[in-house]
Amino acid sequence: MILGMNHHLPRILAAALLVLFVWLAWSENRKPDQPPRSVSALMEDWEDINAPVEATGGYRNPGVVFTWILLASVTTGFVVLKWIVPTVGQFVADTFFFSTEKIEETPTHHALSLVAQGQYDEAVAVFEKIITKNPQDRFAVMELSRLNMDKLGDIEAGVAVLEQAVTRDWPPEDHGFLLVKLAGLHYSCRSDAARARELLKLVQSKYPGSGCASSAYHKLNEIDEAEFFARRLPA
Repeated sequence: MILGMNHHLPRILAAALLVLFVWLAWSENRKPDQPPRSVSALMEDWEDINAPVEATGGYRNPGVVFTWILLASVTTGFVVLKWIVPTVGQFVADTFFFSTEKIEETPTHHALSLVAQGQYDEAVAVFEKIITKNPQDRFAVMELSRLNMDKLGDIEAGVAVLEQAVTRDWPPEDHGFLLVKLAGLHYSCRSDAARARELLKLVQSKYPGSGCASSAYHKLNEIDEAEFFARRLPA
């Protein structure tokens, strides 16, 4: 409870000061104006410049009113910038960017959650179920292949996932993408340049002018250059 009071103490003090300054300004402003001095009084003051000044505490002093209003304004600005603006900003952010409804976890989310927890075998099983229900889920196919190779160390299983995937019906860009990825695995993981070239040339002939055909062209050049330099190395 004491910690809670300490947390709210600055706000309480700021609010108290604001109320105090507003009340002082209001109290000073409600005082009557000082009546104009007569000509004879002004002449007397002129004749005796050292005469004591009559106290005017019962009348309104514009300078004092301005001072209290200024202090109240400064306090208000501090309160607005320190607490009100951040509170409003947080409320707007919560309203537009967050939902109070519970987000339903999809199978893909569940699989990724398992990966994050290091439960790779369980994640593989979930991705396999996803592909069984939706054979054209490209993300699931790529993640299943990656998990087998990178996390479980089973390169053959990772390649097999893509080998099975490219036999299914896909939109042209997706099919070409998978063929290029599979070619890369055959070359980098299996050292099978012949199979890699076969797949890359299939992409070029089946999907000419596409982005995947361009990727296949560059991959073929990489393989040719790598093999050229490999032949020039001394045995």
